[in-house]
Amino acid sequence: MVTEEVLDFARVAILYVLQEENLANAEQAQLNMQTFFTKASKGATGGSDNSAGVTVNEARDLDVGDDNTVNLADFTIDVGGEDGTVGGRPASSSSRVRRRLFGPGDTKNT
Repeated sequence: MVTEEVLDFARVAILYVLQEENLANAEQAQLNMQTFFTKASKGATGGSDNSAGVTVNEARDLDVGDDNTVNLADFTIDVGGEDGTVGGRPASSSSRVRRRLFGPGDTKNT
């Protein structure tokens, strides 16, 4: 299960890509994140294709196209350029990151 907090950050990340780059890159970011969230939800529900879901490490380095990356665990965005990585939260324990990303009941995909 992906939390609302992570989904909200993903929306912000897409808007940030749109602001800093262009519509095509924002669309690609949205498609890549949707693919990631679909994989995460299949793993959380025990999808019929026996997918393992996603790991926290995958969430920390999500390629959203055009050399842009989003870190859904620490809430950062990197679109390159002068700003480099933006956003972020104070460092937290891996269990807090796992709960924030996957919800309190899903700790199998670490």
